[in-house]
Amino acid sequence: MIETPGEWGEFPVARNLKSGHVDVWRLNLEVSTATEQAFRMVLSPEEIERADRFIRKEHGLRFTVGRGALRYLLGQYCSLDPSDIEFSYGEFGKPSLTESDHGIQFNVSNTSSLGAISLTLDQSVGVDIERNRERLELEKLARRYFSPTEVEVLFALDTEQIVRAFYRCWSSKEAFMKVSGRGLSLGLNRFDVEVDPAQPPRVLRVPEELGPVDQWEMVALPMGDEVAGVLALEGRIEKVNLYALDPASLLNVSD
Repeated sequence: MIETPGEWGEFPVARNLKSGHVDVWRLNLEVSTATEQAFRMVLSPEEIERADRFIRKEHGLRFTVGRGALRYLLGQYCSLDPSDIEFSYGEFGKPSLTESDHGIQFNVSNTSSLGAISLTLDQSVGVDIERNRERLELEKLARRYFSPTEVEVLFALDTEQIVRAFYRCWSSKEAFMKVSGRGLSLGLNRFDVEVDPAQPPRVLRVPEELGPVDQWEMVALPMGDEVAGVLALEGRIEKVNLYALDPASLLNVSD
């Protein structure tokens, strides 16, 4: 059984990963101008250009804070300056550390002003968080993107469970596409995940090229009633460590 705390712990003094462990950081992406500017200073020119391309200013701010916090965390785990961190991108766009001998793999997600960063040692990881929005046409989206089996299970649930089940399913599928390294090219309807929110998240069916289904693990993240969160991993995991992070605490700035 995977050991997972029910609450988010405080920022640890020592940051080191153990084999079979996952560190997950939850962070608020809305910060002061001083904090945003401090994070912007460690971004690469390409990242700054990407942040500036967002039409809505708050989206650019959230990207800056999320990427800056990732750089600081990776710098602490790898004993590197945040601005010296270099990223490579896989065939389907998944980021990784360039020429890293630390074995650290990571994945990130955000929904509105909430962010999540997951770190593992020598294991592929995917994380996704989704804020529940009841106004969306959930049935139309489910029938378009979910597998027939998932759709059948979803709409057999009690009405009051459907919104929560939809987003937990969506978050599970996004996390799995990330951990597989295939992204959207995998196809949302080519694999099945657990739909019932009363059950732990898990992968039920995968395309043949991804190997046996039991090599993939999933863990629900306690994000609160309004946000679904799922962590996906390739291989066995013993423990998930949860940490609440104030981005400004990474810097010599105060919000």
